[in-house]
Amino acid sequence: MLRLPAGNLVASASSIGGSCKFLQVGRRQTREHGQQLIVHLDQMDSIIQAATVMRAAANHLGMVACAAAAEDLGHCFKRLPLPVNGYFAFGESQLNDLIGGLEYLLRTFRDEIDARPLFAMSPTNAELYDQPEPLFGRAVDDAFPSSAEEEQ
Repeated sequence: MLRLPAGNLVASASSIGGSCKFLQVGRRQTREHGQQLIVHLDQMDSIIQAATVMRAAANHLGMVACAAAAEDLGHCFKRLPLPVNGYFAFGESQLNDLIGGLEYLLRTFRDEIDARPLFAMSPTNAELYDQPEPLFGRAVDDAFPSSAEEEQ
């Protein structure tokens, strides 16, 4: 059984989804007006942080396709234009690349997480999982060290 930072994971996926929508609207405006989309460095940093959380969870859960999608997105980030005065200026093709990477990460994450059974414990039952002391006492734990930790 694995413990995941569910709050961070949900917030990160939500942030990626919201960023995707923002960039899609910006792409449409870029297309219609022939201008670049200007994005603050902090916004891009938030996207990168959210993708990092999702990649770590994917690796932790053995979600191979999602981890690969996150790695591809990392390559996409490296192709971004350098920020000028704390802002990125994106053209339509750069937005296409970035949006495609974000959508692929979300899609693979959703598909792979849906393929796994997930369970939530009430806080009172969580004590059974996170026991501060060995279940059968220290003497038994010391006598049988290989049984102390559940294999993951």
